[in-house]
Amino acid sequence: MSYTCSVCNETHPGPPYVWGPGPEAPDAWNRATASRQEDGELGTDQCVFPDGDKPRCFVIGRLEIPVVGEQEPFAWLVWVEVQASDFFGMSEKWHQEGRETTPPYSGLLANHLSIYEHETLGLPIRLHTRSVGERPYIEVIGEHQLQSEQRNGIPESRVREIAERLSH
Repeated sequence: MSYTCSVCNETHPGPPYVWGPGPEAPDAWNRATASRQEDGELGTDQCVFPDGDKPRCFVIGRLEIPVVGEQEPFAWLVWVEVQASDFFGMSEKWHQEGRETTPPYSGLLANHLSIYEHETLGLPIRLHTRSVGERPYIEVIGEHQLQSEQRNGIPESRVREIAERLSH
């Protein structure tokens, strides 16, 4: 499928249904001092760094939004901040079969998504663990356009709008 972009008037393949691998790091990592980053670790799925006497802990997940009339959802790959105890518990189960039966974790969205009018950074979420090899599912629980989109779905035209805004 292709579409004509309303910004550049060019024909593009897509639009992409997954934006990722998401921001390369949680926003807090990008604002951290070099010494905190040196004492921390940023991987493809997890991030941790010291902040005073406690660590700040993050995992990347899929914030999925149904697309009306389509089988495949639209997905943001974004970072979520979780409590240290939850982070280390998740890490222990990282390769454990059956981990998806773990109750969801509370967290906060850890990235600013510029296409939304209201701030996404710090938005309350629930993080649902999935089977080994699958990124966690992010459920938005804070009042926000993202929560409405996740609950009600979006038309394919919204997927194109997101692609146009992020591509230009």
